[in-house]
Amino acid sequence: MAQWYFGDASSKFRPYVGAGINYTTFFDNGFNDHGKEAGLSDLSLKDSWGAAGQVGVDYLINRDWLVNMSVWYMDIDTTAN
Repeated sequence: MAQWYFGDASSKFRPYVGAGINYTTFFDNGFNDHGKEAGLSDLSLKDSWGAAGQVGVDYLINRDWLVNMSVWYMDIDTTAN
């Protein structure tokens, strides 16, 4: 994820945006008891590539501490068999 910060590095309030690529892999796939009772026995999920985005803000409390808030978007598109 590449991030672009706005404002001066010493500012108390620094908004930013980010963009990148997301890779999702699935492992230990299986059904819970309800799925097994319904007769489902095998589950396969295909790995996924997609876009990722982020917007956020850092608020500098003092020289040693800051508060970060952000929202992320991940595009996950898989096929289930």
